[in-house]
Amino acid sequence: MKKRGREKLYSEIIAGFLTFLREAAEQYRMAAAEEQLTSDETQDILHQLELHDGTYTEDVQLAALLREVRRRRRQAKDTWEFTYQIAKWAEDEKKALRSLERLLGVIRKIESHHEERFYANRTTILDKSITENAEEIITLAGTTEGTNE
Repeated sequence: MKKRGREKLYSEIIAGFLTFLREAAEQYRMAAAEEQLTSDETQDILHQLELHDGTYTEDVQLAALLREVRRRRRQAKDTWEFTYQIAKWAEDEKKALRSLERLLGVIRKIESHHEERFYANRTTILDKSITENAEEIITLAGTTEGTNE
């Protein structure tokens, strides 16, 4: 099956879904690591504020740093919450994913077959000249005119 315009091949849709699941699992792992890192950074900053007497300027800088770290943590946690559900589903449905991957292979094979197929003529009618075909059609039309009345 050839693409026409903006149509996607069936295999592209299936492959896109499988890619989405793999990417979501990777984003989940990255977000979990980022959330852990920012939690640790938060603790470092809070302990610095608690245990060390800094100047006003140093404390303001730490507060600004804390705000930035907390925002990164919130973004990582939000990503983690969404991608966790997707990654968990993919993990629970490994059998279905393997089946979908096999289906993708079958669909790609069919699409390849459709791209390579051709039609072989069964008769020699197209080998004749257009003039000969036209004369034959006129002759046939003349013989069937009387049968319609």
